[in-house]
Amino acid sequence: MEDGSIDRRVWGLAAAGAVLLDLLLGWRQLWLQPHLDAHDLPRWQTGLLQVAAIAALWIAIGIPTALAPGPERQPQGFLVRPGKFVAPAAARIRVSVTMVALALWGLVPFLVESIGRYLPQWSPWVAIAAGAVLASAATAVAARIWARKVLLTPETLIVRGTIEPEVALPWDTATPEAVAARPAWRGVNAEFLARAIEHYREHPEHRRAIGTPEEHARLTALLRRPKRTPDAVAE
Repeated sequence: MEDGSIDRRVWGLAAAGAVLLDLLLGWRQLWLQPHLDAHDLPRWQTGLLQVAAIAALWIAIGIPTALAPGPERQPQGFLVRPGKFVAPAAARIRVSVTMVALALWGLVPFLVESIGRYLPQWSPWVAIAAGAVLASAATAVAARIWARKVLLTPETLIVRGTIEPEVALPWDTATPEAVAARPAWRGVNAEFLARAIEHYREHPEHRRAIGTPEEHARLTALLRRPKRTPDAVAE
């Protein structure tokens, strides 16, 4: 994970999902709805096609989410950034909330058209406002989840939650229990993260090198060994 390959995969899946959503919504607006308008289909056929379009939308959200690494494939390694190691939020959660936010933004024109068609007495601004509020809320949630991470710096262990305030712990007081909540939400193997925290708490001589590729290579090689004794991570 030190080369950021997992993070690049998350961005790639979200981008691919956005393209898929655009194609699906465009198909619905440019082909499906004109086809329904041009043909006097039975109501059950019209309803079935609309349900199929909605199902296809959720499939478009689900495919990138399913392809993202899940809790069982959490890497044993950090993202390396200057001056820090980063354990981001889980890839699958980041992709899923991103896809939902994109889908809600894409559905705003659909809401406007539907209200104009079935509720002509309503102003289209009602649909625009309602859609924008829902999409903005989903975007805010997605942004908070993307910001959820654990940072290891030479001075402190920093824990950023989704809604919880940020906590910065000096290494002398840092413990694995600080990151024990919701391990499935972490984008790093829970045991690896706990052992890394223990290692830097017990070995201050290595903290200054946090944030360098060389230190990350040393740390991952050390912590991927089986833990046999309480001193197994000492060097």
